Amino acid sequence: KNTNVRLVLVGKGKKEYVEKVFQYAKQKNVYNYIIYEESVKQEDIKLVYEKCDMFLLPTSYDIFGMVLLEAMYFGLPVLTTLNGGSSTIIKDGQNGFVCNIDDKQKWAQVIEELIQNEDLSHRIALNAKNTITDEFLWSKLVENFINVYKQKTNEKHE
Repeated sequence: KNTNVRLVLVGKGKKEYVEKVFQYAKQKNVYNYIIYEESVKQEDIKLVYEKCDMFLLPTSYDIFGMVLLEAMYFGLPVLTTLNGGSSTIIKDGQNGFVCNIDDKQKWAQVIEELIQNEDLSHRIALNAKNTITDEFLWSKLVENFINVYKQKTNEKHE
């Protein structure tokens, strides 16, 4: 058991669900390893990402995944479910991991592997950051928009 591991939870969630999760954590004797914040100010979110070693987003519904972009920008390996955001950003096993929300065994396996294998964690984190800087920064998006516009303009004049 690695006593240096902490789970940082950010988000309000439904009160009943949060209470149920904390009750379960107490039963499993891991409650004292959880840091919980209902919300974090936008100007402070950088501090949270910088203190973490990985980012988990176990969601059954997420339209795009802005938090995935943020976590990857700060160089964190991300684990999430297949959803609208992850399907366009994550290449499973290359720049992050996509797990079925109900596959607790895979979630645990990936988390444990990232904790124990620093090289893997660093490689995934670097690939994640590169994905964001190469494809999702505003400067890159603007460049892509301009190229598409030029291509469409040239097609019209041919």
